Amino acid sequence: MMRAPYRVLSRRRAAGLVAWVLLLILGARAEAAQEPDMSEVLIRRVEHKDWDVIPAMKGASPAVVDDLVVLARSSSDSEVRELALWCLNQADGAKARSAFVAALKDPGEDIRDKALRFLHRNHDAADLPALLPHLTSHPDDFVREQVALIIGEIGSRSAIPDLERALAQPQPEPVPHAIRLALARLGQPASRAEIFAGLSKATVSERRAALEDFAYIADPGETHRLIPLLSDRRPAVNIGRSGTTNTIRVCDLTVEVVSSILREPFSFSTETRRSFSDEELAEAGRVISGP
Repeated sequence: MMRAPYRVLSRRRAAGLVAWVLLLILGARAEAAQEPDMSEVLIRRVEHKDWDVIPAMKGASPAVVDDLVVLARSSSDSEVRELALWCLNQADGAKARSAFVAALKDPGEDIRDKALRFLHRNHDAADLPALLPHLTSHPDDFVREQVALIIGEIGSRSAIPDLERALAQPQPEPVPHAIRLALARLGQPASRAEIFAGLSKATVSERRAALEDFAYIADPGETHRLIPLLSDRRPAVNIGRSGTTNTIRVCDLTVEVVSSILREPFSFSTETRRSFSDEELAEAGRVISGP
C-alpha cells in the first residue's frame, strides 16, 4: 500500500524533468535566434566603419562577400564603400573583382583609386569586357591610364585591337603612353620598338623613365637590351632620407630591374637599395648576356 504514492511521485518528478529539459532547449534556441551569426557581425562592423575588421575578411564566406559587394556599390556613406572594397580585397575572388570594376564609376576619387590599386593585384581575362570601354569613355584621365596598364597586366592578346583603337583617339598624356606600354607588354612590335628605343636616349631622366617602362613590360627574354646601361655610372636617384643625400646610379637601377624581372637571379641580394660593386655589376652583365 505504500508503493503507489512513490510511483505517482516518480511519474510527477519525471514529467517535471522532461518539462525542464524542454524549457532549456527552447530557451537555447530562442537565444540562438536572437544572437547574430558571424556573417552579420562582420557586416555590422563594416557598416559601423570598424577598420580593424579587414584582416577578419580573409577567406570570408560567400554570403559575406555578397553583402560586401552590395555595400561597395550602394552604401550612401563613402567611407563604408571604401572599407567594403578593402574587405573585398582580403576576400579575393571573381565577385571582389566585379566590385572593383564597378567602383571605377564611383563619384569618390579615393574610392576609384583604391579600386584601381586592387585591380592591379587581382585581375583576370574575364574582366576585360567590363574594363575595355573605360579606355575611351571614362571621364577621369587617371582611370583611363591605369585601366590600360591593368589590361596589359592581364596579358590577353585579344585586347590588342581595342588598345589600338583607343590609341588612335586623341587623349592627353600619359594615357597614350600607358596604352603603348600595354601593347608592348602584349607583344605588339611597333609599341615594343618605341618603348625599347628609350633605353638608348642620352639623359639620365630619359633612361630612368625607360627602365621603369622596361620593368612594366617584364619580358625576361629582352633583358639583354639592358647591358649598355650597366656601364652608366651617372647618379640617377637620391634614396637618402629627407635632407640627406644617398644616390644610386643608372647601373644600380638597371640591376634592380633585372632582379625584379628574373626573380633574384644573382648570388648577391638586391633587397636593399644601394650602389652595387664592380664585381656585382659584372655578374649582372653575365646573367643577362646568357650562356
